[in-house]
Formats: sequence, C-alpha cells, structure tokens
Amino acid sequence: MEYRKFNVNEKKYYANDFTENFEIVSLTGTINTMNDKFYTHIHMSAGNERGDVFGRHLNKAIVSATCEMVIHIIDGKVDRKYNDDIGLNLFEF
Repeated sequence: MEYRKFNVNEKKYYANDFTENFEIVSLTGTINTMNDKFYTHIHMSAGNERGDVFGRHLNKAIVSATCEMVIHIIDGKVDRKYNDDIGLNLFEF
C-alpha cells in the first residue's frame, strides 16, 4: 500500500510504502476526470494487527480479501484543474 502526504509549503506529495496487511477502516473520496481523463482522489484509514489506525491519501493498494464500497453517481460533470497558487488539482464545475 502506498500513502501520500501533501506538503503545503513545498507544494509536493511525499509517499510512504507499507507492506503489512491492513484492514480498511474508512475509504472516501471522489472519482471524476482531469483533462477529460479518469482521475481519483481517495483518502483511506487503515488499521494494523495491533489496532493502530492511520490514514492519508491512498495512491495504490492490493485488496487481499474484500473492499466493500458504495459509489454515488451525480448528474453533471466535475473535472479537475491544476492550481498553481496551491499546487493541487482542484474541482472545476
């Protein structure tokens, strides 16, 4: 699993890789587009065998058993556009 943390001052993401097995405690975010291409922005909280829970931006993960989720589709189009001032891809309605 790879988590990312955004450094506001540097306008840059830093990644951490984890090789343990975790249980998904919470998974939330958006699935939309950026420049008319598939784009996701997902946050995940995960727990280890000791009960420690942590979370960040989810970059990638392999599901070993199940990942139950509900996806709510809204009418209209929500795209993303890079914002130079903030350094992030923000919603563009």
